[in-house]
Amino acid sequence: VTVDDTDILVLGHEDAVYAFANKCAHRDRELHKGVVLNGRLICPGYQWAFALGTGWEAIKETCQPVYDVQVTDDRISVSREPRPGCNA
Repeated sequence: VTVDDTDILVLGHEDAVYAFANKCAHRDRELHKGVVLNGRLICPGYQWAFALGTGWEAIKETCQPVYDVQVTDDRISVSREPRPGCNA
């Protein structure tokens, strides 16, 4: 989806919904082309692995911007601003 000119990847995994800035913080690769493995979103470019809940990449000690998501009935709402900071 696009929110205020920012492409956001919204994905569901194990009964939860997550939202990431679609462009990888490392090299602007499109994360929607990646995969989810062991609770992490894997970038298709250099295989950086971002934790689904926080966006934290442990090896590089950096964060991918993530957005708060709210699911009400069958409707998904995504925050307009990324979460401040990063919680490993």
